[in-house]
Amino acid sequence: MCVNQKDVVRSIKFARDHNLVLAVRSGGHSFAGHGACDDGLVINLSMMKRVQVDALARTVRIESGTRAGELDQVTQAFGLAIPLGSCPTVGVAGYTLGGGEGSLTPKLGYGCDSMLGASIITADGQKLRASENKNGDLFWALRGGVGNFGIVTSIDFRLHQVGKILSGHLKYPIRRMRDVLRFVDDYVQEIPDELYIIATVLPRPGERKLDVAVVWSGEPGEGERVLHPLRSFIKVAEDTIDLRPYLVEQQSGSDSPSEGDWCSYRKAGHLQRLTPDSIDVIADHAAIGPTEACGITLVYWHEAWCSQPRDDAFGFRRVGYEYWIHSYWQDPADRDKSHVWVDGYCAGLEPFFDRRCLCA
Repeated sequence: MCVNQKDVVRSIKFARDHNLVLAVRSGGHSFAGHGACDDGLVINLSMMKRVQVDALARTVRIESGTRAGELDQVTQAFGLAIPLGSCPTVGVAGYTLGGGEGSLTPKLGYGCDSMLGASIITADGQKLRASENKNGDLFWALRGGVGNFGIVTSIDFRLHQVGKILSGHLKYPIRRMRDVLRFVDDYVQEIPDELYIIATVLPRPGERKLDVAVVWSGEPGEGERVLHPLRSFIKVAEDTIDLRPYLVEQQSGSDSPSEGDWCSYRKAGHLQRLTPDSIDVIADHAAIGPTEACGITLVYWHEAWCSQPRDDAFGFRRVGYEYWIHSYWQDPADRDKSHVWVDGYCAGLEPFFDRRCLCA
């Protein structure tokens, strides 16, 4: 449990001297388990939470134990934000170093696009600064490169003005899934960069609905006009879209079932369009889910931040639908059938993959 850079340097030296495997933990949200290791040393940064805001310069420096919800609370006191995901307990550092996507991305970019610099400790214990003007190659790699370049102990960000937003959920009966997904695919082809949209089939345990969530970060009146077709093309079972503070929207987010100890298995991929055939696959597999907490989530990425190369290591800039297929379970008897269902779902969508972004 490190509290400063000196602790991190000592931990690295200890691991090196004793030939130990190292893992680095911040928010602890790595589905692949990179924040833990067996028979090794975990360098836990979760106590390093210092946040320094310069509201006039619109910059912030965070230590790497800071979580998304904690950062949002500080920056929103000044009406400012960086693009963060919707789950408040995700560690900002790990999120950013992997690229970092969220509801502000189509308008303001990924988390790594707002990085101005970072402090990093290398494997030989050196303390370095990385920015456009210092250790530029390292700064290039840190922005979305994910790789094992060292332990980042703090990150500097550019902040953006973000006030009230239009956000909420539209819930449709699951029997209308094909109609809704066909409409959504046509609708998103012309949406402005202020609109973020995400569709989830079977969004919560026991809730057999299709959920379309939106966040509009532009002028509210224009947002009402843009969202009107989505809200009115068929009768919705529930419409919670309203004007609310951005912080309220961020604090409402979650990434998994909220009660009990859950295991999960998931795979991800990318579709350029929702064709009639791919929609059939989505609907057919949703109808045979093995547990109450399983489904598919589709996020539509668009506009320049999501389509044009940048001078950084982040490689996933693709217009289209990022999706992840997931199954959660508590009963060990559900493990094998969850794996079979997710693998089969992924295989069913394989003919429609964007081949640059294979299922993983």
